[in-house]
Amino acid sequence: MRHLLFVMLLLHSLDTNAENAFTEQLVKARLESSNYAYLLELGDDALLARIHLIRNAGRSIDIQTFIWAPDETGAFMFYVLWKAAKRGVLVRLLIDDLSLRSISGSVAYLASLHPNIEIKQYNPLADNTDVGVLQKLGAFTLDFGNSNHRMHNKVVVIDGDFGITGGRNYENDYFDRGTARTFKDRDVLLAGDVVEAMASSFEEYWEDDRSVFSRDMKDVKKDIRLGLVQAPITAEHYNMPLIFDDLSICANSDGRFMK
Repeated sequence: MRHLLFVMLLLHSLDTNAENAFTEQLVKARLESSNYAYLLELGDDALLARIHLIRNAGRSIDIQTFIWAPDETGAFMFYVLWKAAKRGVLVRLLIDDLSLRSISGSVAYLASLHPNIEIKQYNPLADNTDVGVLQKLGAFTLDFGNSNHRMHNKVVVIDGDFGITGGRNYENDYFDRGTARTFKDRDVLLAGDVVEAMASSFEEYWEDDRSVFSRDMKDVKKDIRLGLVQAPITAEHYNMPLIFDDLSICANSDGRFMK
């Protein structure tokens, strides 16, 4: 697990003046009107870069994805995002509707987890998050063109300064923590003018009529109103699995945001 990015962040932990491990590259890119790119070939590095930037975010975190699985990686990501929201960072998550339906019982909880966390689902198949197989099949059969209009974009934008894009969704397999198969994907971490274009693309999808706040889905709204929210172990009572121990230590620049 001692890859180049791990070594870079470990060395950065000794430098208390820099905001995060990539600040120097951001400053250089701005001065030269250029772009900085770091290829994230390994799942460890890809998750580490995300956690490090999220823990050092000061204003905003925007994440757009197709899949957000209810596994260890999905829960860990929600936890670090909740911690960021608690310290005043605005977190916006745009997730394809098909993915959120796999965690329909937890959507109301996540949608009301913190005022600084906003969740939208792209192109809902129905007004409720919890629908049966027959209703899903009916939606695809009767309106295939619209129902099959899915969102496969994978974008992370931190403070409008740093971006990550590529092929990774939020699931164990994409970050070298799956056990059933060998999985390979790729991301690139970016700083410079190109991040502005990524932020604009996210904003375009966020404001699209197909993007609906999860809190406005009928069953989610009802559960929140009646206090029937199911609370998975994501926030106060979350215990980080051992598979993230080394990564979590390396992701902290100075330990301020450690669990």
